[in-house]
Amino acid sequence: MPRMSHRIHAAAIAFALAGLVFTGVARADSEYERRTLAGLRGVHVVVHQPDPEAAENGLTLDALRLDVEEPLRAAGIAFLAEEESRATPGIPWLQLLVTLAKVEKKNLYAWSLRLVLLQRACMERDPKICESCATWEVTRFGTVGSFQQKKIRADVRELAQKFADAYWTVNTR
Repeated sequence: MPRMSHRIHAAAIAFALAGLVFTGVARADSEYERRTLAGLRGVHVVVHQPDPEAAENGLTLDALRLDVEEPLRAAGIAFLAEEESRATPGIPWLQLLVTLAKVEKKNLYAWSLRLVLLQRACMERDPKICESCATWEVTRFGTVGSFQQKKIRADVRELAQKFADAYWTVNTR
């Protein structure tokens, strides 16, 4: 897991241990990040399966994929199959990562959501060196007093809507 996700997760756990219930956005999309969305023909959506306890409580792979895809579909953003994405300039993959941790001996859950667009980028000093990197992302984290999959799923949809809004600020319909 990337370093920022560890910090976010640690912060969420710390607040949970303090007994606070909160929701926060650690990073929102910026104007610079939005510029990297210009010209995208669509995205390949990848949802990483959260832990088994999350799936048992309704945060299944299929439910989370639906929560990401619904706002994008409503906004008219095209979905690319994996093969289509690999043939598209930039190889755009929109990934959702969900982390959930139960705080032992308390009825608290700490969670983090990260929606990130990965695109292939090449180094200016050596264009032969190209790697996939995060060009746009939003992260949300929080704690809840009991497992509330509806709240977490609503936040996933909200993050996907942020992506759709950012996408249309730099692309024409």
